[in-house]
Amino acid sequence: DEIDLTAAVSRAAGPLALSAGYVAYVYPAQDYTTQEVYAGVSVPSLPLSPGVTAYYDFDGTDDPARDPDTLEGAYVALSAAQRIDVGVAVDAAASLGWTNQDALRSDPGLNDAALSLAVPLPAGRVTVTPTAGWTRLFAGSPYADGADDTFWARLQVKVAP
Repeated sequence: DEIDLTAAVSRAAGPLALSAGYVAYVYPAQDYTTQEVYAGVSVPSLPLSPGVTAYYDFDGTDDPARDPDTLEGAYVALSAAQRIDVGVAVDAAASLGWTNQDALRSDPGLNDAALSLAVPLPAGRVTVTPTAGWTRLFAGSPYADGADDTFWARLQVKVAP
């Protein structure tokens, strides 16, 4: 139902890990795409690698039948992550998200909490990472009615330069 096309860069800066990128969210069944940019910072040297990432959806919608400001706005996620070695590396992560986007909440506020487990599988310059996760939407999200909990899967492919 959703395809996320992402271009991202990340760099270490002393004890910090910095990231920035662009995401195009494509909804083929709805013939709809929206775009955002983001920047994040985390501290991998601390337990649970605490971090924060801020996203800004800048184009609203391309469909004149929709409210053009429906998706435009900010989303901020606080995160924690830990690599666990169980014979293979497993990345456990948790996040808590806030937004002011009208499409995600009736009023600005906490929107969701998420947990995930990922297994990065490196093969030369390519890393394939299957991920399974759970997301809980909070009251106030128009999507929470009848679908508070969502289980999801993702397959990520990264190519190193």
